[in-house]
Amino acid sequence: MHRALTQFMLDMHKKDHGYEELYVPYIVSSNSLIGTGQLPKFGEDLFKLEGSDNYFLSPTGEVPISNMLKDQVIDSKGNYL
Repeated sequence: MHRALTQFMLDMHKKDHGYEELYVPYIVSSNSLIGTGQLPKFGEDLFKLEGSDNYFLSPTGEVPISNMLKDQVIDSKGNYL
């Protein structure tokens, strides 16, 4: 039942409301975390990849999503400027 309801909601939002389903990376660079305000403030709480100074596990989906659009300007109607 849970799986059916989840699939129904995904289908409805994609079909009726024009949403797009995204799969985001689990590993992000330090630049991505700086751009969203995670670093340096939460640096001690983040999971850094062993052997790397630059890569971390993403703490939330917002980090990779906001970085996908970081160089874009979007108006209130969702149009790219």
